This record gives sequence, structure tokens and C-alpha cells, in this order.
Amino acid sequence: MKFKFHFGHGIIITFILFAGMILNFVFKSFDVPINMVTKDYYQDDGAVNTRAKKISNTEPYLEEIDIALAEEKQLAVLSMPTQMTGAEGIVHFYRPSDEHQDVKYELVLNEKGHQVFQIKDLSKGHWVVILEWSKDELDYYTQNNIFIP
Repeated sequence: MKFKFHFGHGIIITFILFAGMILNFVFKSFDVPINMVTKDYYQDDGAVNTRAKKISNTEPYLEEIDIALAEEKQLAVLSMPTQMTGAEGIVHFYRPSDEHQDVKYELVLNEKGHQVFQIKDLSKGHWVVILEWSKDELDYYTQNNIFIP
């Protein structure tokens, strides 16, 4: 007896292929890492008012705060107001696409309000530089975007 292919067979084959494709996507999605903004994202959400106060403390100095790449692209130079010399804090190079590449440095400004960072080991692409510091019993917070070519 000769097998005769008809419309019903085509529908069944199409359904089986579609179901197989969907199952393939579902199983592959389990291998994709899901990086939240921070590890303690939900706890940080409660600190919104505290961060808002830090940002308002920073506003008078925003025009004087800058992070720029040096010409040779191997250094990042943080410039802050000279009034902030002696401040204590953290400079966090945050990689939005991969939390494992994040780097934190202690804030140590020179007398001109500058700090230099070696960035040759940082991956190319988008980085967010988060600055959190304290000076004279006031807390400050700001962040700047940089792109490492």
C-alpha cells in the first residue's frame, strides 16, 4: 500500500515542529543568566529617599564633577571640586551587562580634586561610574556614563 500525503498530515507535522521549536526556546532560556541591576535590588528600593537626599546634596557640585577618558584610553580621570578633597567614599565602575565585571575603588582625591584610574583591564563598551562619598557629615551620590572604545 502506498502512503498518500494529504492536508491532515501537513497540519500534524507543522504542529509537531512548532511544539518542538517552543520547547527548544523554553529549555534554552534556562541557560541565559538574568542579571538584576544589583544583587540586593529589592532592598535598595527601600533606600530611595536616602539616595534622593544624597543627590540633592550633590546638585550644587554637579557641573564640577566629571569623569573622562585620557587620550591614550588607558586611564579614566575623575575630577571633583577641590572642596571635596579629603572626602571618604567609593567609586564604583558598574557594568550593566555583567555584574561580575564590576570594580570598586576607594575615593582618594589629590589636592586638585582629581583621581586617576587604570582602565586597561575593563571591557570595551558602556559603563556607569557611581560615586558615593561623605564630607563634613553630608552624604553625596552621583553617577556618570562612560563608553570605553
